[in-house]
This record gives sequence, C-alpha cells and structure tokens, in this order.
Amino acid sequence: QIAYTWKSHRWVMPASYYMHTVEFPDAGFSMDIFVLDSNKEDAKAPGEDPEHNICSAKYNPPGASCAAAGGPPSLGACVSWFHGRWSKQQAWLEARL
Repeated sequence: QIAYTWKSHRWVMPASYYMHTVEFPDAGFSMDIFVLDSNKEDAKAPGEDPEHNICSAKYNPPGASCAAAGGPPSLGACVSWFHGRWSKQQAWLEARL
C-alpha cells in the first residue's frame, strides 16, 4: 500500500503506521485516530499456512527480497522483520497515548 501511494494519487497512505487528528470545531472537540500495520498477524514461518502468510515460501521465490521498498531483505528475515516493526509501533503508540 505504501508503494502504491508513491505511484498513484488515488491512494494515500502516509506511512505504515501513523496518527491523524480530526477536528470537530462545531462540537468543540478533536479526535486522534491511530492507524497501525497489523501485517505481523499474517507473517508466519515460510512453510506455514501458505494461503494466509505474507512470508510464505509458496508465493515468494528463493532469493526474494523486499529491501528495495524498505521491507525484509529475505524470506528468512521476513517474520522477524514484521515482528520488529510491530514492537516499534507499540512503543510509538504508547508514547502518544
């Protein structure tokens, strides 16, 4: 989705996780919306659940890398990369709540 944002004006996702403040001036309040990347839930070991696994060996060829787009550098690093991103998001969220 982030990469599509770079290519098209039809879709705008400012980051993989972010906060957006919505103002309601007539009602006298604002609301912070926190958007998180939940891909961690679909990042499993390469041989596990190939139809619901973004780190699946079935759909990622040997030597696959998402590093050019800022993602995991290899299939072997895929699960830990997504879990590491989730940990960073949790710290970011805690600091803003």
